[in-house]
Amino acid sequence: HGFDVFGRRYPFVFHLAKILNCDLALEGGRFLRVTGSCGLDEMTILYINVYSVMGLFLAPLLLPTKWSCCLVLMNATLIFSNAVLFHLLPALVFWEYNPGLVQSALMNAPLSAWALSHLWNRGVCNKAQAAAAFLINGPGQVVQALGPMVLARQQMLSNAGQHAVLFAVMLVLQPATALFISWMGPTRKKRRAV
Repeated sequence: HGFDVFGRRYPFVFHLAKILNCDLALEGGRFLRVTGSCGLDEMTILYINVYSVMGLFLAPLLLPTKWSCCLVLMNATLIFSNAVLFHLLPALVFWEYNPGLVQSALMNAPLSAWALSHLWNRGVCNKAQAAAAFLINGPGQVVQALGPMVLARQQMLSNAGQHAVLFAVMLVLQPATALFISWMGPTRKKRRAV
């Protein structure tokens, strides 16, 4: 999110401000500072794009197979929903380019759809697990991602509180949900086929 295809610096925050319908400005030279009425700052984007994405996507390598398969399911639905809800649909609604649109159209949506179909076709997940993952990371992603920002914008949540909620949602709620839906899963024999 540092530069977009047009060479604009850090345009993602302006795209997010448009979705939230708030004012935003970037200040600074070497280090950027995000200011405005959006209830987000440069640390919000850092938490979302670095800690949560990297943490969530590396975690399946460290977890037992049953749990890691469900976290891969959660991650794939998160990527697919993010591509559709925050990049592809806004491009159609506003009829304009947004940061992440090219990556979402060419990589994120198709590859996550492939991963989801692979998990489904191999019997790694069942209907209940897929439905739970899509409910949490589809409509739920809007609440998870934008909810703390809206609360901070309304001054109902401090800056530190906003970061704590984002941290808890991404690095505690997502893996805990994966553990929960792993209990609804297919038999061990089907998981070994993967």
